[in-house]
Amino acid sequence: PGEVCHPECDEGYETIGMTMCSDFGELTMTECFMPTPVILCDASEPPENGDVGTGNTKCSRTMEAGTTCSPRCDKGYVVSGVTTCSDLGVLVPATCIAEDKAPDCDASAPPENGSVGDCTDSLASGSSCQPDCDDGFEAD
Repeated sequence: PGEVCHPECDEGYETIGMTMCSDFGELTMTECFMPTPVILCDASEPPENGDVGTGNTKCSRTMEAGTTCSPRCDKGYVVSGVTTCSDLGVLVPATCIAEDKAPDCDASAPPENGSVGDCTDSLASGSSCQPDCDDGFEAD
């Protein structure tokens, strides 16, 4: 009772806990598990006419699978969205599009519990509009 041993796991496996016999004669066993590999994407290449961004949303060489980052675009360009590292480690980069070439968005569908407000079916890229909320509801 009260003794502890530290068994080793096979190569490529890691241990959880330790094997010990409690003062009450109960055996606790070490478990061996294979760690999940960390999948990374290299998002350090800036988009043409832009940069990798700054701060917590900066794109980097060590972007983990399932995450996004936010590149920035030079003046006169708009970003197409976020750069994504898929769950499988495939990089889907955002691009910078010239403001005069960026497609419009259709913002004419009303939000749930609201109406379109000043939104139209031809909202210019990079601009915004304000839908109206029904009584008792507010935008989040």
